Amino acid sequence: MYWIYGSYTGDSNASVIASKIEVIKNAGGEMQSRRYRHDVRGFLSGSSQSDITLAMNGLISALAVPYQNFIFYQDDGSPSATTLMNGPSLSGVTVVEGPNFVESTGAEYATQREFTFAVEAEYALSGTVGLLLMFHEQLDFKGGGPRLVHHRSKGSGSRRLILSPSRAKRSATSRCRRFRLRSGQTRLLTLRTR
Repeated sequence: MYWIYGSYTGDSNASVIASKIEVIKNAGGEMQSRRYRHDVRGFLSGSSQSDITLAMNGLISALAVPYQNFIFYQDDGSPSATTLMNGPSLSGVTVVEGPNFVESTGAEYATQREFTFAVEAEYALSGTVGLLLMFHEQLDFKGGGPRLVHHRSKGSGSRRLILSPSRAKRSATSRCRRFRLRSGQTRLLTLRTR
């Protein structure tokens, strides 16, 4: 088995992958999406330290490019279930940790170099298109209501005066579903009312 991230192909039968799926809930506790994470551990091989250095630099350069497909292929060349596709994801497929070159023994940095990295992406659950991610509303009252005073003037009787009018201010913010831009970045749609 081997993996591909963008145009980079990992060595065949040189990696193991552990997967984790986390359910993401909105501020109201409703399930909105799933975050998939694959932790990859493997080794680079070469016939000399120069080969190992070139292989390390190639891996570092490849994993530094965000928003690439990550696919773990079976021995027959067909994709396995361990796949993160960039297109339908909310966040884009990104390397969130590594590559880390971990301590190892034996032929480390002579004919092989062990590495780890983690890649993840978030995908919307079906039926959550109109689901709010967050809603916040705030009401501010200033003045505490109108203060009325009866003033007695000469000759015209009593008049009612308003000394301090009250003012109310309302603002609300809600964040809806993320959407993808052409450049691969994501934005949250934010609605504000005042």
